[in-house]
Amino acid sequence: MKVKNLVIERKETYDADYPGLLVGLVQIQGEHGKMEVKLSNAVVADIFKLVKDDVQKTANYNAAQVSDAVDDSANEFKLIENI
Repeated sequence: MKVKNLVIERKETYDADYPGLLVGLVQIQGEHGKMEVKLSNAVVADIFKLVKDDVQKTANYNAAQVSDAVDDSANEFKLIENI
């Protein structure tokens, strides 16, 4: 089965079933049909934790790349001064 659609949204505060809560819906499809599954608050929280972890990993990688570029530039300037 393949995930066709994933929707996470915050319900309005006046919603009778999920007032102000994040709810999710995933649509999956396979060879013999498709189905929709409502995601619990815990599953939605797990999805956001995965996203947060990936964002942090990417931010740390990008910060390290910038730091390396700045160091390389500083070292290049020192080399030019010594010529």
